[in-house]
Amino acid sequence: MNSAQLINKEKKAISPIIATLLLILIAIAAGVVVYAYVIGFVGNSTSNAGGSTDSLSIDQMYLTHVTSSVPVTAYVRNLGPSSESYNNGFTLKTSNLNLILGPAVTIAVTLAGTAPTATIASVALAYVSATSISVSVTLAADCGGTASTIALSVNGLGGTAGTLGATACTASTGPFSATITALSVTMSSGFAASTGAALALLDSGVGTNTYVFGTTVTAGTMSSAVNTVAALTLAPQSTTSNVNTNPLSAGTTYTIQVTGTDGASTTSSNKAT
Repeated sequence: MNSAQLINKEKKAISPIIATLLLILIAIAAGVVVYAYVIGFVGNSTSNAGGSTDSLSIDQMYLTHVTSSVPVTAYVRNLGPSSESYNNGFTLKTSNLNLILGPAVTIAVTLAGTAPTATIASVALAYVSATSISVSVTLAADCGGTASTIALSVNGLGGTAGTLGATACTASTGPFSATITALSVTMSSGFAASTGAALALLDSGVGTNTYVFGTTVTAGTMSSAVNTVAALTLAPQSTTSNVNTNPLSAGTTYTIQVTGTDGASTTSSNKAT
């Protein structure tokens, strides 16, 4: 037997059983890798589809320093992909100012009679339907005077102004309510917002005072559908201003930031007129 034959005799093939086991192990490993990749891909796709943040833009923004007017009106477009909700998340900034804003309404309060006096204790915005809210004014005390009456006119949130005709208020503290309808936003059930106040109304016999109320949302949300514009009237939260005050200054540039409940956000800058 020569040396070449001896070398060939020492070489042994892998056992068929071991070869089969190796193939099975390789197949299992490959399957695990493919499974992990597919599960991860599907999971990410599902997460992105279900939790994607909406895109917002501000089509127009109006700022005014005029007294007895809502300081900020922002036309916010929801570009989707889903309905966007708002409760808080509105801010107005300059280099040295940072105001937290809330949904705002203007209320014209008229007292008539013989020397009536009254003080506003609170103003509340409450859910009436998806497209309307009730604005209620509560007085701190009876109007007093002889045959005194109170009348309200309310406006804001891009809706149709609501009014309450002259109503006797001698023996009542309210609330006196008017409803804003045809809003550009949808109100959720249970929506409520309120602010406190301590505003003395005109007490010279007959007169009208106009107030701006920036409220804090205490329940519910406002929302806008995809590719719709929400006309948001905004003012500093929990603050009121009468005909003599307004927090903005003419000619000053302000930046507004609007943030939805899902974290969607947009900003825009403009000068107050």
